[in-house]
Amino acid sequence: MTSRSGWGAEQGSASVLVLAALGVLASVLVAAVVLAAAVRDTHRASNVADRAALAAAAGLLRGGVPDCDAAGEVARAGGAVVVSCVGGGGHVTVEAAVPLRARSWWPGLPATARGDATAGLDGEAPR
Repeated sequence: MTSRSGWGAEQGSASVLVLAALGVLASVLVAAVVLAAAVRDTHRASNVADRAALAAAAGLLRGGVPDCDAAGEVARAGGAVVVSCVGGGGHVTVEAAVPLRARSWWPGLPATARGDATAGLDGEAPR
């Protein structure tokens, strides 16, 4: 076998480039998974807020006041907590928060994902 001249110093450099490219690819994949998890938790918070607002609005039908206790029960069943429950003018607005699961993978993310929803009696929701 003959040795190729001029290749001695560059031998193995492709391995380093491949490893660097794999490192970048792995970082991008981790970031995509964390982003997808954060989006999922945000949607979950909005979904829980919708259900909690409907539960609170049922109190408007019964007694004219929002049933924020019912909203809290619905939120807990969905793995969330009610941050605020405010009623007025035949409507109730509920804000719910769920723990952000991706926080353990990416330091610096907020602790919770939040969602809010308004429900009420006939008519247009307040803006």
